[in-house]
This record gives sequence, structure tokens and C-alpha cells, in this order.
Amino acid sequence: METFIQKEHFQQQTIRYMAQITLNFDGSCEPQNPGGNMGFGIVIKMDGSIIHTDHQNEPAAPTNSNNVAEYRALLNGLQWLFDNGHADDDITVLGDSMLVIKQMSGEWRAKGGMYFSTFQKAKSLAGQFKIIKYSWIVRDENFEADQLSRNATPAVAE
Repeated sequence: METFIQKEHFQQQTIRYMAQITLNFDGSCEPQNPGGNMGFGIVIKMDGSIIHTDHQNEPAAPTNSNNVAEYRALLNGLQWLFDNGHADDDITVLGDSMLVIKQMSGEWRAKGGMYFSTFQKAKSLAGQFKIIKYSWIVRDENFEADQLSRNATPAVAE
């Protein structure tokens, strides 16, 4: 009598932890919109803890607007996430600009305007992320990014 022994083969699988990332963004254009000084702020959190903040500004120019500033903030945040290896993580983008959130999620069409080229860059970069979701929040819930954008704006005027 022959005995057969069947060997079981197991494939080794690598299980990758997918971090929960939130990107809060905000932009401002002051003291007038359009044409004022622009400020942009971002707050990035991983699993609820802040891992990065940034704020930048640009001096007054005829092509500046609040919508351009909002998209610049979003683009800066997406670029940081991409450059720092988060393209495979679960990204939730939070902002108080309904225009940006609705256009980036595809609910509204971007037709043109001063912000259009920045929208196209942000949309292209967002396509590099495995999972990305967009949610509109009220300004009070976006206070950290709002404060960063507003703090950046006066620095240009000095």
C-alpha cells in the first residue's frame, strides 16, 4: 500500500497598512477679491495626528482670486502627499470651498475662469492617488487651515 503525502503550498502575502489621511485646505485673497494678496494653508493628519502643516502666500496680482487660492492650497497639499509616499493611502480631502469640493469630486464641471489651469493640475495629480474622497465642511470645522491661509495673507502686504 502506497501513501501519498500532499504538501500544501502557501503564498506569502504582504499586508500593507493603509493609513487614513485627511487633507484640510483653505485659501484666501485679501484685501480685495480678485486681485488681492493670496494665502494658502494646509493641515495634513494621519490617523488623527497632524503630520504636516504649511502656509504660503503670493503678492497681489490681477490673476489672483479666492478660487485660485483655494485650488493652490489643495494642489500644495496633494503634492506634499504624493512626494511623501502617500499615493496608496486612503485620502480624504476636506475644504470649505464648495466649488473646489464639487468640481474635484466630479459633481460640478469646471468650465474656465482664473482658477482653471490650477484645477487641471490638481485634478491630474489627484488621479495619481489610489483612494481619494472629497467632503465639504463648514468654515468652523476648517479653522486650522483657514487660520494658516489668513495668517499667510498679511505677510505679503508688509
